[in-house]
Amino acid sequence: MLQSKLFTESKDEFALVLVGAEDTQNRLNEMAEDSYLNIKMESDLKLVNWQILDSLAELKRATSHRGDVFEGLKVAVDIIQFDEESSKKKRFAKRRVILFSNLHGTLNASSSQISAFAKTIHACGINMIQLIGVDLEEAKQSELIQLKSSKASKGKSVSPTAAISELFASLEALSDDKVLESVESYSFRDAMSYANYFASRQVRPTPWNGCLELGETLKVPVVIYARVKESKLKQTWKKSVIGDSTKEFKDVISYFVQDGLVRQEVPKEEIGDAYRYGTTLVPYSAEDKAEMKFTGTGKCLKVVGFALASKVKPHLYVGDDVKIVTAPMLDDSAQTAVSALAHALHEEKMVIICKYGYNKSSSPKLVSLSPHLCERANGAFEGFYMHFLPFEDDLRLYTFAPLLDGKAKDTYQPNDEELAAVGDLIDQLTVSKDDDDGYFDQLNPKNVRNPYLQRLFNSLQYRAVHPNDSLPELDPNVLSQMTMPAELAIRSEAARDKVKKVFELKKIEKPKFKKNLIADGTEPSTEGVDGLTDQMETLVTANVLGIDNTVSKVGTVSPVEDFTALTTGADDHTFEKGK
Repeated sequence: MLQSKLFTESKDEFALVLVGAEDTQNRLNEMAEDSYLNIKMESDLKLVNWQILDSLAELKRATSHRGDVFEGLKVAVDIIQFDEESSKKKRFAKRRVILFSNLHGTLNASSSQISAFAKTIHACGINMIQLIGVDLEEAKQSELIQLKSSKASKGKSVSPTAAISELFASLEALSDDKVLESVESYSFRDAMSYANYFASRQVRPTPWNGCLELGETLKVPVVIYARVKESKLKQTWKKSVIGDSTKEFKDVISYFVQDGLVRQEVPKEEIGDAYRYGTTLVPYSAEDKAEMKFTGTGKCLKVVGFALASKVKPHLYVGDDVKIVTAPMLDDSAQTAVSALAHALHEEKMVIICKYGYNKSSSPKLVSLSPHLCERANGAFEGFYMHFLPFEDDLRLYTFAPLLDGKAKDTYQPNDEELAAVGDLIDQLTVSKDDDDGYFDQLNPKNVRNPYLQRLFNSLQYRAVHPNDSLPELDPNVLSQMTMPAELAIRSEAARDKVKKVFELKKIEKPKFKKNLIADGTEPSTEGVDGLTDQMETLVTANVLGIDNTVSKVGTVSPVEDFTALTTGADDHTFEKGK
């Protein structure tokens, strides 16, 4: 977890508290010397660095001393509270406490103390508290926790597992105002399986503030956020001195011109940019490049028109991100206008076509705004999804031969048995959110990480910590996310066999032809079918398909060959003069 924080240059601050340490070092013990014993603040709140990782590597796995888990949690909460109160400028957006423990230690706390501490956690603004080591739900199911025994009387201590369970229950009861967002517990097994994945760098959402312009007089204030964006490497590979990466060096680039055998260096100030136009390099100065930029759009989101949603097909979406457009949070008039527009377009099944400019120096983009109405637990969301559309230059048009020809229209039409087989296969492989098998969540993009980035980042982390060891093998869990679940494969096996049976594939052997197939008497290669010359292959293909190989005009596919074929052996009467 800390390696990921260090690698991604996270701005999160981290403090480490050890319970059961040989020494005692914490602020609460200084105020009450008889309490909070064997609890050590190994590191105060600060950004993760190599010193913290080194100190963790040197920690003893176990000591003969026991500390109170409940007091350890109090020390952790006090560190966050004291650090924020002692700094006038520092304010944390999120506050998180994670307890790593198997709860086999001691915990001296009564129910009244647990309830009071829950209120303290809530008052300090702790947003998330997690237990890693014991899944409390599994513990309840296996009867490790007796709920009746957790209702201890005042002054009577309870077991650590029961006490933490009671603390979590009290916190959940206080989380109605959304200050405390998450109270969770995981087993070490579940936590380690998740820790194997690299957590990508968190990006703070930056809004685009502007107006949706419908003509010259109607402007609706809107904000735009990136909803989906392709994750890419934040940096490229750098150069390093082998054996000592701490040494710094600089790249020096020199330019030369070659005149025969003479090689002459060109000063950097005499080097300029140029654009290849045909076979000529056209030089452009910095002033030319500045003037040639398209600056006529500016920052805008202007409505061009409306279109049926069915006409704006998904295959026309371009770009590497999808944005979401909504009204500013505190602008009631804008929220009403956006809501009315979204509902009207949703009912009419239409979208908005707009011209979009990110800033005053951006080139214009063509986008579509699709209405999006969503009911959420914290309220309804109404707005638009923004998809970038292509220009004519971005389209790639291909012409394919029709699957059905005019002579045999029913040749490739599936029969009832084939349709039923494919339909059954679709039913067997369909995952639904309403099913209890969990396949929907397993295939949900929110739960599937990019295997390429996972392998790259995990390898870099491992190399940074173990510079002399071989890189570990690829974690099988990374690839399993993009593999059909074993249960789903077993369930659909019969349907797949049925499809394989009704759509029987037959291997077609390549026909063997005699040597006399060459029209001009040229003898083909005797190395077998694979050694046929291009001339024979062309003639064989033409004869088999019944295609007339006579060239009557110069086409666009092979114009040079067509022209050669027309002019070879032609006399003066072949072409009319002047044409």
